[in-house]
Amino acid sequence: MERFGVALVGTGHVAQTVHLPLLKRLPQVEVVALHDRNLSKARMVAERFSVPYVVERLEELWSLEGVQIVDVCTTTDSHPEIAIAALEHGKHVFVEKPLARSAAEAEEVARAVARTGKHLMVGMNHRFRPDATLLKSYVVRGELGTIYYIKSGWLQPRQREQRWLTRADISGGGVLMDLGILLLDLVLWMYDFATVRSVHAAMFRHQTRVVEDLVIATLYFSSGSVATLECSWSLMRPEDLYYCNVFGTKGSGYLNPFRVVKHANGEFVTVTAERRTSPLQQYTRSYELEWQYFLNTVRGVVPPVSTAEEAVHRMRIVEALYRSAQERQEVVLEASG
Repeated sequence: MERFGVALVGTGHVAQTVHLPLLKRLPQVEVVALHDRNLSKARMVAERFSVPYVVERLEELWSLEGVQIVDVCTTTDSHPEIAIAALEHGKHVFVEKPLARSAAEAEEVARAVARTGKHLMVGMNHRFRPDATLLKSYVVRGELGTIYYIKSGWLQPRQREQRWLTRADISGGGVLMDLGILLLDLVLWMYDFATVRSVHAAMFRHQTRVVEDLVIATLYFSSGSVATLECSWSLMRPEDLYYCNVFGTKGSGYLNPFRVVKHANGEFVTVTAERRTSPLQQYTRSYELEWQYFLNTVRGVVPPVSTAEEAVHRMRIVEALYRSAQERQEVVLEASG
């Protein structure tokens, strides 16, 4: 089996808790080098995960032998610059969500992908959750009928160790850019990327000063279907809440825990997963399946998904949501496809 050399840029929380443990487990991957603006932290992480090289300057990665893929785990403000540089030096790129702070920045990356012919995948791991892919299969097979309403939400306390998430100049926004963008992607994916006609959103700052910590939003699709999402760092709950409920003309499907409800012979019939897995298992497995798919994309075995073009589409909707909240009215998207 062909092995890929990976250079990881950014050795913060998501790199140490998710990416490096995963990449070290994958037999088809070798983590060749690390780079971080904090050189001492990069050296410490390299020693912990037995990574052979640490480079002080990003430019050193481009000539390092055996690197085919660059994994970008930095703060959002630096994603476009690093991704474009990697692409232009002949590397494939995996970049953590979101790709950029704005649609304009995402478009720059998309142009670089088209120009270089290299693959770029944005980390939208919730599409790869085993329960989400199972629910999607019911939708694709038409077992739930025509989908007309999706209700989604993710409520959790703010991660205090990632303070940069509350700085709009770095992150591009608050909880919408942190949790909401994953919900938005999940909804669009379930709807097979149908055209969004308009959006309406309300946003609050209960525990933050600059960025939003609570979003309540509605998406109206050209087909007449509707989706809602709520995401929060500040709603008072004793535990996290994550859900995506899909309603169709023949049945409904639910995530976390997974179940499908259909009407047959005058009664409701509920289908559950054969084996329930914990939220942590779903989370870990989603990243593993996501990376396996990306490696198969690089090999040319499967078509690219979660592309830069999709990120541009998402960011146009995100910008419309921010505008709607600011103007306190519905915003029509002139072109969302």
